[in-house]
Amino acid sequence: MSNYELRAKAMDLLREKYSLPIAYVFITMIVNSVIGSLTPQVDTMDVAAITAGDWSMYVLMSVVAFLVNAGILFGAVHMWRSVALQATPNLETALLSGFKTGYGRNVLLSLLTNVYVFLWSLLFIIPGIVKSYAFSMAFYLVNREPGLSSAEALRTSEELTRGYKGQLFGLDVSYLGWYFLGLFTFGILWLWIIPRHNTARMILFEELYEAHVRRTAPPADPVPAAEH
Repeated sequence: MSNYELRAKAMDLLREKYSLPIAYVFITMIVNSVIGSLTPQVDTMDVAAITAGDWSMYVLMSVVAFLVNAGILFGAVHMWRSVALQATPNLETALLSGFKTGYGRNVLLSLLTNVYVFLWSLLFIIPGIVKSYAFSMAFYLVNREPGLSSAEALRTSEELTRGYKGQLFGLDVSYLGWYFLGLFTFGILWLWIIPRHNTARMILFEELYEAHVRRTAPPADPVPAAEH
């Protein structure tokens, strides 16, 4: 499916069904805003003026933000997959499942993804971007297959995205204009754009996942010849 078709299908699936996705995006934005407001902005302060308390609070809230987002990343997949499969999303599940289902694995997966992307970025920015797209389906996979380990999810994500990173990048870029326009609405427009964008990504994931399952499925046993 082309990116144009992915965007059109996502828009069609969300038509008159925006309420729960918008509520989900709004709540997660509020959560992150609260955490951000409690985090000292040490990067904008005079280094000499930063106190030990500021650094301690900065580190603490950064860890809190990371741990919270590890759960949110998993739960978000429930929301977008429900929309993509034309099912009714469950807001409570979308918000809490990432903390109830394999939370330690979700934290480790998020940590490994960030570490690997950072290490590849040390080579140059382009390898880091490529790896970020290679690992971009990892949380989709652990939601689809809860028994996967972090390492298995990352490895399978690389297999799924092989040959499709360019399409994923193009899909993300196609929404940049809408995100930019959202700045002029104080982020209100994002409440509609984020569900569209992520639903389109989920539709593509479902296609890639099904193709991967067909490729890796063991061959069917031959049908025994009928006895005469």
